[in-house]
Amino acid sequence: MPKILYTEQTGTEYAPRWRIQDDDNHYWDEKNSCWTKEVKEAGLFLTSNEAGRKIWILMRTQVPGKLTKFALPFTIEVKGCCPVSVEELQEWLANNVEIHVNGLLLNDCMVIVTTNYELEEINE
Repeated sequence: MPKILYTEQTGTEYAPRWRIQDDDNHYWDEKNSCWTKEVKEAGLFLTSNEAGRKIWILMRTQVPGKLTKFALPFTIEVKGCCPVSVEELQEWLANNVEIHVNGLLLNDCMVIVTTNYELEEINE
Protein backbone atom coordinates (compact mmCIF):
# COMPACT_ATOMS: atom_id res chain seq x y z
CA MET A 1 0.00 0.00 0.00
CA PRO A 2 1.41 3.44 -0.88
CA LYS A 3 2.40 5.90 1.83
CA ILE A 4 -0.03 8.73 2.51
CA LEU A 5 1.89 12.01 2.18
CA TYR A 6 0.93 15.48 3.29
CA THR A 7 2.46 18.89 3.89
CA GLU A 8 3.08 20.26 7.36
CA GLN A 9 3.54 23.98 7.90
CA THR A 10 6.45 25.10 10.08
CA GLY A 11 8.56 28.24 10.43
CA THR A 12 7.11 31.54 11.59
CA GLU A 13 4.17 33.70 10.62
CA TYR A 14 6.55 35.93 8.64
CA ALA A 15 8.65 33.14 7.15
CA PRO A 16 6.43 30.06 6.79
CA ARG A 17 7.95 26.88 5.39
CA TRP A 18 6.51 23.48 4.55
CA ARG A 19 7.88 19.97 5.00
CA ILE A 20 6.56 16.63 3.79
CA GLN A 21 5.49 13.95 6.23
CA ASP A 22 4.10 10.47 5.69
CA ASP A 23 1.50 8.49 7.64
CA ASP A 24 4.28 6.75 9.64
CA ASN A 25 5.63 10.09 10.97
CA HIS A 26 8.66 10.09 8.69
CA TYR A 27 9.85 13.30 7.04
CA TRP A 28 11.14 13.68 3.50
CA ASP A 29 14.85 14.58 3.54
CA GLU A 30 15.16 16.51 0.27
CA LYS A 31 18.95 16.81 0.55
CA ASN A 32 19.53 13.05 0.76
CA SER A 33 16.38 11.93 -1.15
CA CYS A 34 15.19 9.62 1.61
CA TRP A 35 12.78 9.36 4.54
CA THR A 36 13.91 10.17 8.08
CA LYS A 37 12.42 10.13 11.58
CA GLU A 38 14.46 13.24 12.45
CA VAL A 39 12.36 16.39 11.99
CA LYS A 40 15.55 18.51 11.87
CA GLU A 41 16.60 16.66 8.70
CA ALA A 42 13.31 17.33 6.92
CA GLY A 43 13.58 19.31 3.71
CA LEU A 44 11.93 22.73 3.87
CA PHE A 45 9.97 24.16 0.96
CA LEU A 46 9.33 27.89 0.50
CA THR A 47 5.70 27.42 -0.57
CA SER A 48 2.99 24.83 -0.09
CA ASN A 49 2.82 24.58 -3.90
CA GLU A 50 6.49 23.52 -4.07
CA ALA A 51 5.90 20.90 -1.37
CA GLY A 52 2.75 19.74 -3.17
CA ARG A 53 4.62 19.28 -6.45
CA LYS A 54 7.22 17.16 -4.62
CA ILE A 55 4.44 15.07 -3.02
CA TRP A 56 3.00 14.48 -6.49
CA ILE A 57 6.39 13.20 -7.70
CA LEU A 58 6.90 11.00 -4.64
CA MET A 59 3.39 9.55 -4.83
CA ARG A 60 3.72 8.68 -8.52
CA THR A 61 6.97 6.77 -7.95
CA GLN A 62 5.35 4.47 -5.36
CA VAL A 63 3.16 2.50 -7.75
CA PRO A 64 4.38 0.76 -10.91
CA GLY A 65 2.34 0.58 -14.09
CA LYS A 66 0.79 2.75 -16.76
CA LEU A 67 -0.25 6.33 -15.96
CA THR A 68 -3.66 7.41 -17.28
CA LYS A 69 -4.86 11.02 -16.91
CA PHE A 70 -8.43 12.26 -16.74
CA ALA A 71 -9.70 15.85 -16.66
CA LEU A 72 -12.52 17.07 -14.42
CA PRO A 73 -13.58 20.60 -15.36
CA PHE A 74 -15.30 22.79 -12.80
CA THR A 75 -16.53 26.37 -12.89
CA ILE A 76 -15.68 29.20 -10.50
CA GLU A 77 -17.96 32.23 -10.42
CA VAL A 78 -16.89 35.57 -8.95
CA LYS A 79 -19.50 38.26 -8.43
CA GLY A 80 -18.98 41.69 -6.91
CA CYS A 81 -18.61 45.40 -7.51
CA CYS A 82 -14.85 45.30 -8.05
CA PRO A 83 -13.29 43.45 -10.98
CA VAL A 84 -11.03 40.49 -10.26
CA SER A 85 -8.24 39.58 -12.69
CA VAL A 86 -7.46 36.01 -13.70
CA GLU A 87 -4.04 36.36 -12.05
CA GLU A 88 -5.62 37.52 -8.76
CA LEU A 89 -8.04 34.60 -8.81
CA GLN A 90 -5.27 32.10 -9.60
CA GLU A 91 -3.25 33.34 -6.64
CA TRP A 92 -6.30 33.29 -4.39
CA LEU A 93 -7.15 29.72 -5.44
CA ALA A 94 -3.58 28.52 -4.88
CA ASN A 95 -3.58 29.99 -1.36
CA ASN A 96 -7.13 29.13 -0.29
CA VAL A 97 -8.42 26.02 -2.04
CA GLU A 98 -7.41 22.49 -1.09
CA ILE A 99 -8.73 19.28 -2.59
CA HIS A 100 -9.17 16.46 -0.09
CA VAL A 101 -9.46 12.84 -1.19
CA ASN A 102 -10.71 10.26 1.33
CA GLY A 103 -9.07 7.28 -0.35
CA LEU A 104 -6.11 6.69 -2.65
CA LEU A 105 -6.82 3.23 -4.00
CA LEU A 106 -9.22 2.15 -6.73
CA ASN A 107 -8.98 -1.45 -7.98
CA ASP A 108 -5.37 -1.67 -6.69
CA CYS A 109 -4.49 1.56 -8.53
CA MET A 110 -3.39 4.73 -6.77
CA VAL A 111 -5.51 7.81 -7.58
CA ILE A 112 -3.86 11.25 -7.27
CA VAL A 113 -5.87 14.44 -7.73
CA THR A 114 -3.95 17.63 -8.59
CA THR A 115 -4.67 21.02 -10.09
CA ASN A 116 -2.50 23.75 -11.58
CA TYR A 117 -5.03 26.60 -11.17
CA GLU A 118 -4.75 27.68 -14.80
CA LEU A 119 -7.92 29.57 -15.62
CA GLU A 120 -9.77 30.45 -18.77
CA GLU A 121 -12.28 33.28 -18.53
CA ILE A 122 -15.76 32.32 -19.75
CA ASN A 123 -17.95 35.19 -20.96
CA GLU A 124 -21.57 34.20 -21.23
